[in-house]
Amino acid sequence: MYDEIDKINELIKKYFDKNLVSLAIFGSACTNTKFSVTSDIDYIIILEQLGESQDKISRSLKDKLRNTFPLIALNIYGKKEFINILKNNPWLVLTIKLGYKIYSDDENYFENIIENNFNKLKYQKIGQLAWHIDSQNFPKIVLDHYLQLSEQYFQSAQLLYKNNFFSIALEELLNSIHSYMIRKLLTKNIFITTGEISQLFFKVYPDDKIYQFKDSFLLLEQVVNQKHSFDFDKKGNMIFLSNKQLKNKLIFKEAINDFKKIKIFFNNRI
Repeated sequence: MYDEIDKINELIKKYFDKNLVSLAIFGSACTNTKFSVTSDIDYIIILEQLGESQDKISRSLKDKLRNTFPLIALNIYGKKEFINILKNNPWLVLTIKLGYKIYSDDENYFENIIENNFNKLKYQKIGQLAWHIDSQNFPKIVLDHYLQLSEQYFQSAQLLYKNNFFSIALEELLNSIHSYMIRKLLTKNIFITTGEISQLFFKVYPDDKIYQFKDSFLLLEQVVNQKHSFDFDKKGNMIFLSNKQLKNKLIFKEAINDFKKIKIFFNNRI
């Protein structure tokens, strides 16, 4: 994995040459000690001058990198653009701050701008990977994105359930619920990257009319997360925990009904 990153870095440096200001990665590639074929690499590339659109540059660069590590996200910005993005999106500062690694940084531009913006943030950590950001009002386009995402996952879950793919339907339903919860948390200026989304949601919204549904969502999370879980039998042999279809059907029905009730609750408050 690290050999692949080195190859990518050299190709990126050669591609941008003197226009390159900073080259860094952030996210799971910086925090995970082990990688698999499904691991991805999130790059941040800062240029002196952007010139063309980010999308056009990204497609051209990916074409050059097509024979290297496949799962790469290229976030390419000009210096001035990057300053404005961090100023208007404090959540991005926190996301990068969680873990980044610099491979090239002219006059410490990237490190300085991230650390300076982080030090200016007024935030309160309220979970392992969740913060309340005092100065952040998430734009409507972000809130709408999570609402649309929730609906797409919801439709997918119903279709999978209808075709008896109960285990996958549970995962899609959980994605739908989490997307909806993230949106509601964002309206409270709370940014969460991953982790205990349901727990935080019911902590922020403790109303008895929806708190009663907490257990069904936590059970849904438990079943989905047990997909690859294992235990040991009395002889010490490893056994994988199986999800029975009947149990999955019942969990799905309860969770989807409770989810509908929560959406009705919030719609009635508007």
